Amino acid sequence: MEKHMTFVPVRLSEVQQEIERQGAANPYTPKEFDTSSYASEDAPGMRLPSELPYSYKRWLAIYIGNRSLRNSDLQVVSIPNSQIRFLLGVASTSVPRGKINEEYRSDLNDKILPLFIDLKFPEKGLFMRIESCSANDAVQINPGGALHTVDQAITQLLTSKKVFDALMSSRFQERTERLYYYGSPVLPERRHASFERTISRREPLEIFFLPFDDRIKPERIYRVFCPPGWRFRKWRPQMTAISQKYWKQPWICSSGITKTQMMERARRIVKGCDDARKLILEHIDVDDKLDLCLLHQGLVLDVFIDEESDTSFIIKMKVFGMMSSCGSCLFEWGRDREILNREGKDDVREFRVTW
Repeated sequence: MEKHMTFVPVRLSEVQQEIERQGAANPYTPKEFDTSSYASEDAPGMRLPSELPYSYKRWLAIYIGNRSLRNSDLQVVSIPNSQIRFLLGVASTSVPRGKINEEYRSDLNDKILPLFIDLKFPEKGLFMRIESCSANDAVQINPGGALHTVDQAITQLLTSKKVFDALMSSRFQERTERLYYYGSPVLPERRHASFERTISRREPLEIFFLPFDDRIKPERIYRVFCPPGWRFRKWRPQMTAISQKYWKQPWICSSGITKTQMMERARRIVKGCDDARKLILEHIDVDDKLDLCLLHQGLVLDVFIDEESDTSFIIKMKVFGMMSSCGSCLFEWGRDREILNREGKDDVREFRVTW
């Protein structure tokens, strides 16, 4: 296990009790795990972070290289802004049904199908996502959601509630964000600064397709928490916590192996997570204000790790903090603030799994 990182099993019984409490449909019941989106009055001294520095498209080349893919493996379908209202109209009736509303089939074939016609499908299929989320909650025709035809891709796009909600919240409101950072870590004198970026509602919807990888399963993904860089020497965010992302089920390494083997796998997982953190920091441009904002806000990484083969790569990066939309998995942003934000007197860092 890496220095300072403590392995902390969370009892499965505690997790199951929390799942039952959250399923009781009482919005006022405090959560013990997986919190996010704190209100400003519950997060004193904090500012709503910007998600712009963590843009999937902005870091996509790093993700592709990290998976040993070629740039040519990426395929992008661009849907004109003028067609997005039509897509949302189709999705609004298709998502509840779990299938495409056939009343729109003719218009889909005329307006949308030609945009997908150049897609090339490898033997194992394609994985699809938009900028803000994947469509893994959609109707899955094939195991794991692999796509083998254009019709399957369109069906997944239009039956995903996550995609529908993301488009509804972002496509019809042009907004300007103010982003904050704390100078450059290479300057002798650093100072607080800010800048503005305008997000246009006129941009097309880009859909990203990568080769489907059947190794990527939820139980092998880990969430890595790295608070703002100014909390550390040399402005290099460090890991303060790791959680299995698939926290509602027992850890994949929790049975069938000895304690010695389990601790060795935990050590490999921690190393793989830290390698992912270092990779992102290697590509930080101190002349880029968005990168400086990322250092100022901190980051959360979702990392795939196969501890048996020592294979690891980054799935995506998210914004850090209790006011962000990033779930805390087996931590709780408020209760575990001293650990996650490194605010405690002791340098406590934890790797939590469900046991």
